[in-house]
Amino acid sequence: MVKLLVGTQVLAMGGLVTSLAFMQKEKGKIRSLQKNAMDIIGYVHGRVQDVLRMTETAEVEEEKISTREEVIVTPDDHVKVQQLLRKAEKALDEEDFEEVERICIEALALNPDDEDVNTTLAYVYRKQDKLSKAESIYVHLIEEGNQDPAIFSGLGRVLEDQNRTEMALRAYSEALKRDPHNAARHATLAQMYGKTGATREAIEAYEQALRYDSKNTEYMFALVEAYMQVDALMMATKYLDAILYNEPYNEKAKAMLLGIKEQGKI
Repeated sequence: MVKLLVGTQVLAMGGLVTSLAFMQKEKGKIRSLQKNAMDIIGYVHGRVQDVLRMTETAEVEEEKISTREEVIVTPDDHVKVQQLLRKAEKALDEEDFEEVERICIEALALNPDDEDVNTTLAYVYRKQDKLSKAESIYVHLIEEGNQDPAIFSGLGRVLEDQNRTEMALRAYSEALKRDPHNAARHATLAQMYGKTGATREAIEAYEQALRYDSKNTEYMFALVEAYMQVDALMMATKYLDAILYNEPYNEKAKAMLLGIKEQGKI
């Protein structure tokens, strides 16, 4: 009887240890994801205020950030923000970026944490080549714990515009981790690998893009060029054949295929 009780206790303890181990593993995954996100913004941590001081609306924006916790958003404020967003969308259609900026700042005075307003403003700042401002918004959203892959992609584009390729690559990678079945995100990562000369990695990323968008001719042409760079002409031919299967009259694919055959390498 004693042996039975001891055995039962051992089994129970074993189950508890297994459960704790599983919980620790899951917590570890979450911490890893959070750490990766914070690594992306670590290089600008502590610089947000400095960036804002260099902008035309620095005093207004710094005051909003410093009093962010004190803002109480009422249901009426939410309604007003939505109305302002509709006005901003109309101005955006007309490419009146200064008007969009004005409307967004007005909306942020009502609700500083509205994601749609913040991302719209960041997009407009980028269109106006105000890259530091756009970067600051994306960084703040990530610091606040936003896990939307579009936020990481937005940061990646701004970093890419500033020729900060390595950091852009990391930002795009974080976007892909949060949206792994998105063909366009794989392709964006592939393009960045191509810029860094990492052709093998670019090929792998384009292959993944085609996995989720199997008839995308643009990705196939990119793969053809990448495979030709590493002298893998049989693989290049494979994708040219695939293009012509989907688009029999694609003259570019025909010309490239003929060029490879004339070299006598296949």
